Amino acid sequence: SRPKSNCKIKIFIKQLNSTIEPYLFNNLDKIQIPIILFSAQNDAIIDVRAHQKFVEKAKSLNKEGRAYIVENAQHELFIEKDEQRIEIINEILNFYNDH
Repeated sequence: SRPKSNCKIKIFIKQLNSTIEPYLFNNLDKIQIPIILFSAQNDAIIDVRAHQKFVEKAKSLNKEGRAYIVENAQHELFIEKDEQRIEIINEILNFYNDH
């Protein structure tokens, strides 16, 4: 029964993403602050390319943005190894110091 449950979760997440993504893209012009999106390289839930596409669209609208990929990480970035959490925190601090 566990594989069926995992399959249902993946379908739900795919449906949720297909609803959220158009909303975000259609309202991107309303965002007034710099954008940084973190992606896990080995994420099985979120497509890293979607984050990159979103930041590219933001830049095309003259928004400040960056997509940052955390190597060898899974979906829940702050539950990764200490080194990866420190990397993320440092990147957040650097990003906001630059903006």
